[in-house]
Amino acid sequence: MNKKKILVVLNANLGDFILATSALNLLKKNSKNSIIYVIAQKRFKPYIENNPAIDNIIYNNNLFSADSKRLTRRLREVVWFVKNFIKLKFLSFDTCIFLDSSPFLALAANILIIKTIAGPATRWCGYDKPFPILKYLNYIVKMNKDSDRIHISERYQTIIRSIINTNNIELPVLPDTSHIKSDIVEAVKNDKNKKIVFCFEGYGGYNRFPFNNAIDTINAVLKHITPSIYFVGTCKNNEYASKIAKSVNHPIINLCGSTSLHELKEVLRNADLLISIDTGVVHLAAAENIKIISLYGPGLPDNSGPMSSKAHCFHGEETCSPCHFKRETESFKCPMPDNPICLANINPYDIANKAIEMLEEK
Repeated sequence: MNKKKILVVLNANLGDFILATSALNLLKKNSKNSIIYVIAQKRFKPYIENNPAIDNIIYNNNLFSADSKRLTRRLREVVWFVKNFIKLKFLSFDTCIFLDSSPFLALAANILIIKTIAGPATRWCGYDKPFPILKYLNYIVKMNKDSDRIHISERYQTIIRSIINTNNIELPVLPDTSHIKSDIVEAVKNDKNKKIVFCFEGYGGYNRFPFNNAIDTINAVLKHITPSIYFVGTCKNNEYASKIAKSVNHPIINLCGSTSLHELKEVLRNADLLISIDTGVVHLAAAENIKIISLYGPGLPDNSGPMSSKAHCFHGEETCSPCHFKRETESFKCPMPDNPICLANINPYDIANKAIEMLEEK
């Protein structure tokens, strides 16, 4: 019997990609007679290859990123589609599921004449805001109106449950990386101190824990214990991390931009605690089942909190929070990107006290 081919469009950043693997896991376990193809960004290759929830991958090479100019992006999309058209057409997909919005790929799915093109009725943020590619879908999944209060993983799994008719739930799944060997990983493994990993800056200038708060948090922790402190992030976070490290009278190992995705996963797996703003590192740590303190301001824990019983979330409430929808549709820019008031509202001493409490727990 020929297996059905299901194409899942997942044009997501790291955190959402990890959360979406819960939906892919759900789809895989409840679609025994199907082959799961995923369109995703090539930069997440280490978490895609050998992932038990994914059968085949079609890389989009980050062509659909909003970072580039609109005309340039459109030209790259067309070139990508022309190069991949024969392959996509030959695969004869039975179903295409959009977990994320991509108008170009939605149009492409119609050109390929895929029988079922499915996606959610509303956006991932905001209140009852229509999904941007509704006109291209022929199977629309009804969603809760207040998307800001629905966890991204539940959003993804609601879409899948509607299509495969199941009530099951699943957790994110990533490939095993315990075999990874490197100087960085071995140094963290052999570190006998309590190991606290910090990530103070994420994607976009609005998602940065204020400088003075970061300093005060570390110093407050150091009044209680003398741990090994690691900073993680991308090379774009290195400047801010270095500035913080130079302002603290304690050795700090800055790994920003120095680890591969495999190594980052292993660094977190061997840590005792992660303290981080709302970014992909939080969800990677949750998948590794370590203790987490996550800090929210621009977003809500309800929407993107870590899927872990070992996590505690702080939320710096402000009247402008959450601002996801305004940033996505109205080009909203935080008036205080270097010192966002929502994150500045989180008390560093509360973070430190919670950190000590969690480190003392068995």
